[in-house]
Order: sequence, then structure tokens, then C-alpha cells
Amino acid sequence: MRPPAPVSLDLRASCGSPCHATAHFAGVLRTGLSGTVSYDDSIGAGKSHSTRTKYVLDFSAPDFTELTPVVWNSPSQAYYRCDDMFSGQGAGCVFPNFAPTLTTMTNMKDIAAKKQQTKNYNAVCSRRAKGGPPPVGKSCDEYPYLKNFYYGNRVLNRDAFWVKV
Repeated sequence: MRPPAPVSLDLRASCGSPCHATAHFAGVLRTGLSGTVSYDDSIGAGKSHSTRTKYVLDFSAPDFTELTPVVWNSPSQAYYRCDDMFSGQGAGCVFPNFAPTLTTMTNMKDIAAKKQQTKNYNAVCSRRAKGGPPPVGKSCDEYPYLKNFYYGNRVLNRDAFWVKV
């Protein structure tokens, strides 16, 4: 009996322009065969785009005229966004369905205490508080987040994130 013919695999990957994916995965089917996919994105300054990866796995083997490739996309929850929205930081990519957590406020012991929350709100939001009304779309008891958190996690408008207190 003749041994089975070796099956060769070749993976191709693609993503939406201006993203470019390169698969580094090819070889004869065997246990432990592995590879990687690398990505380049030439997103312009002040621009953002979201995309998913499309994969095509081609098979070839001697004595077979045609083997159907397997095609799949990364799951919808695994799309990624690339942007160059932060001045002076350069472009980068994130998975926006992953909500980062700001933890720098955990050492502020009174930030979550109800009694202290009420005092803070009354001090800032009461009619007797100094200063004008908050800007349109803002609340009078908002507090600023650190720029490093936004930049480090590429948090853009409407992105979800958590604040741990």
C-alpha cells in the first residue's frame, strides 16, 4: 500500500485598505505546523478606520486535481481599528470591543463613597458654586481623565472604558 501523499498548506490574509496583512504560514501538513500574520497600516494623520481579517487556507497535494480552499473572517467582535488621531503619538491599532480600565483612581479612597460623592456634587454643582454652567454636553460633576490613559489605550470619542475606584 502506498503512503498518503503529503498535503501542503498556504495561508493568505487580507484586511481592508489601507491595511495590509502578510501571512507567514506555509508548509506540509504536520503536527506543530505554525506561523504568524503581520500587519502594516498606512492610515493618514487624523484618520481612523475599522476592519477585520479575511483568511484563505489553500491546500495542495500530488494526485489531486483540486482541493477547495477554506475561507473565513475574524469574528465580528474581533474587528480592529487603526487610527492616527493623537497628535504627536503616531498611528496605532486596538480592538475597540475590549474596554480598557482606568485604575489610577483606586488610591482615592473617597471617590466611591456615597457620602463623599454627595458632598462633591453639592460643592461643584449647587447654584452657589462659583463659575459658569458646564459646556453643552458636559455634566457639572465630571472629572478629567489622564491624557496618558486615552493615548495609551487609543480611546476615541464614543469608545467604552471602565473606571475602577
